Amino acid sequence: PDIRAVVITGKGKAFSAGGDFQHFVATASDREVARTTIDNGRAFIEAMLDIPVPVIAAVNGAAVGFGASLLALSDIVIMAETSFIAEPHANVGLVIGDAISITWPFVLSLHKAKELVFTGERIYATEAVSCGLANKAVPPGELMEVAFAMAEKIVAQPRSAITGSKQLLNMYSRAVVE
Repeated sequence: PDIRAVVITGKGKAFSAGGDFQHFVATASDREVARTTIDNGRAFIEAMLDIPVPVIAAVNGAAVGFGASLLALSDIVIMAETSFIAEPHANVGLVIGDAISITWPFVLSLHKAKELVFTGERIYATEAVSCGLANKAVPPGELMEVAFAMAEKIVAQPRSAITGSKQLLNMYSRAVVE
């Protein structure tokens, strides 16, 4: 009950970059692994949508694959100007991550979402802001200061207004999940 906002970031040079390639192979070749992976993905998406407080992603570096999905499910995305997002599942023969399919068509034009998904190309912070994948691009040295300032601004608002508004805004993503 004391938590009013959450700020997440990566440690080191990446926000969240890289997956377990052996798991990708197992997912593609073993139906039970694929089913478990899909079930886990759905549970993760539902858990992120159910967090009652705003989640602010402070993107300090590469947000690739699952990292891109994590950003897609965050409420506010603040990126260091040097950071990027990439959804490379197609590059390794896999279908996109669930969170991308649920949220990107809402925040991007469908054509831009398809371009990024089909090519796996990186989208850097400034372009991510201009096309709706992020809220702000800031100098790397200011990232955490800006993220915590955003959290403080949100925390100053009435809790019930933030929680209720978040639930209403997430109903579109939740409808796609169900």
